[in-house]
Amino acid sequence: MFSQDITVPVETTPSRSFFGWKNAALLFVIYLATTGVVYWGFSVIFPLMIEAMGWTRGQASVAQGLNTLMWGIFSPATALSVHRLGARRTMLIGLTVLLAGLFLMGAVISRLWQWTVLWGFVVPLGLVFAGQLPIQTIVVHWFNLRRSAALGLVLTGGPMGGFLAQPLFTELMQRTDSWRIGWLAAGLFVVPALALCFFVRNDPRPLGQEADGMGSNQAEQPSAGRRPRRRTYRTPDLWTLKTALSTRTLYLIMSAILAHSMPLSLIMTHGVLHFTDLGFSRMAAASILSFTALGSGAARFPVGWLGDRIEPRWIFTAALSLELMAFIGLWQAPGLAALLVLGPLFGLCFGACMVMTPTVLGNYYGPESFAGLSGFLAPFLVAFEALVPVGGGLIADRTGSYDLAFLLLGAVILAGVVSSTLMAPPKPRTSTESTA
Repeated sequence: MFSQDITVPVETTPSRSFFGWKNAALLFVIYLATTGVVYWGFSVIFPLMIEAMGWTRGQASVAQGLNTLMWGIFSPATALSVHRLGARRTMLIGLTVLLAGLFLMGAVISRLWQWTVLWGFVVPLGLVFAGQLPIQTIVVHWFNLRRSAALGLVLTGGPMGGFLAQPLFTELMQRTDSWRIGWLAAGLFVVPALALCFFVRNDPRPLGQEADGMGSNQAEQPSAGRRPRRRTYRTPDLWTLKTALSTRTLYLIMSAILAHSMPLSLIMTHGVLHFTDLGFSRMAAASILSFTALGSGAARFPVGWLGDRIEPRWIFTAALSLELMAFIGLWQAPGLAALLVLGPLFGLCFGACMVMTPTVLGNYYGPESFAGLSGFLAPFLVAFEALVPVGGGLIADRTGSYDLAFLLLGAVILAGVVSSTLMAPPKPRTSTESTA
């Protein structure tokens, strides 16, 4: 359904240098300006916004719940757009919608329903169309042997954007005494991202190049036409959505994804409340979360480099095992010094899994089916993830602590450890290997 069977015109004269790493740098900046600046910047704009507007936290948080759900709902449409229009055009649409949404939030919001519509529907539409799925699809097409390292580099843009945006937006809002400047400043970050998107290339073939620069006239090309030896598995088969859904491996991958994403949702939504309930100051709690984000960013490129040399499922297993230990530590909160170590460790493990997710999908099911498969899975994964903030809050309200939430999610991580261990490369039933 989503396989990209598209005829691509090829230039008669190959480019002199491999464009893939330049492409990755462009995507890094775009990801920094969208998922990084906008989504992470929300955490410092939102509290001032609801205070100034006189809204209750429950009323205003409906928009955030819708925002999370829309990421999953819009993903299949994004995959279809990538297939029909190409990843770059999809991103241009997303960046345009996102820019319009941010400027409207900064200029015209005066009622709760306007906030709910813009943050709950318009902004996630822009973020999804301009975000992970098309960006990762481009990287998967441009890189094969160096796929994991390239994904790690590009995905570092998210936490780096958040690291820059949070203090910048806080300073701007304090100086102007207005939360609106935060959204307007976020929009200004999107403007250069929109301009840079015109230089992005979906696929190496129109430039007369191949993945990793093999076959192009450039310094990276090995001598005597020899390619570097593959150290990790790459599928030799052309997968469709139907054949991928028939493999046990895909459901093991889904389990591993939920194992690293659901616990982060609890920490990011209820972490400050959990730590303050245990007697830590609000500033100390915020510092723990800040160090968690920093750890996530620091992990992505080096772990991506390892993912081209060590089979990604073993990195997934190691990261989830350490994440379980860190998650238990964050639950028990032995002291601030320990938490300032456990927070970055938890973030590092999350960042590692974040890079391994598209790496495994790309390696196991190929670049042709990557966008369609990712878009199909997203609604199911996001539906589970969206339960965590609400479920965690209900558990705390009824029991007086987050103990049960931590215990349940600890079991989810443990299941992910087992799943990642069993995550062997899939074999299509129609392949010669499976019928021999």
